[in-house]
Amino acid sequence: MIYWRGGILAAVLLSSAVCWASRPMRSANRLWATSAEDLRARVGQTLSHFCPPCGETDQVTGNNPYTTPSTICSAAVHAGLITRERGGWVVIKVQKFIETYKSSYRNGVHSQKYDMPAAEKYRVNARSFIFPAAKLDLPRLK
Repeated sequence: MIYWRGGILAAVLLSSAVCWASRPMRSANRLWATSAEDLRARVGQTLSHFCPPCGETDQVTGNNPYTTPSTICSAAVHAGLITRERGGWVVIKVQKFIETYKSSYRNGVHSQKYDMPAAEKYRVNARSFIFPAAKLDLPRLK
C-alpha cells in the first residue's frame, strides 16, 4: 500500500527505484535463493545468513518453523525480520522436522502449508528451521 504522509510516498518510490536501477543483481538473487536444505546435518545449531538489498522473494512453506526447502531470505521477510528493499543479516536455528506447517500471508509473502503424509513421517533426514528472534505470535505495530 502507498500512503502519503509528509514525503513517505517519495521514500517508497525511491527505495523501489534503487532496487530497479540496480538490476540485475545476480549475487543478491543467488543469496536470496538459498534454502536451508544443505544445513540438515546441523540440527540444534544456530547459523547466520546475509540477505542483500533488492532480492526477490521466493518459495516459503511454514510459519516459523519453516521447511528447509524454503528460501531463508523470503522466510525472513515473511517473519518481519527484514525487508526486500533493505535486506540484512538473519539468524536461523536448524531443528527437527515437524508434521504440520501452517500457511499465512505476512509482509507481502504468502507461505504454503504442508502436512506430512503418513508414509513420510519416519524420514530421518527431514529438517526445519526457525528464526529464534522472531516473535510471530505478538501483534505487529502499524
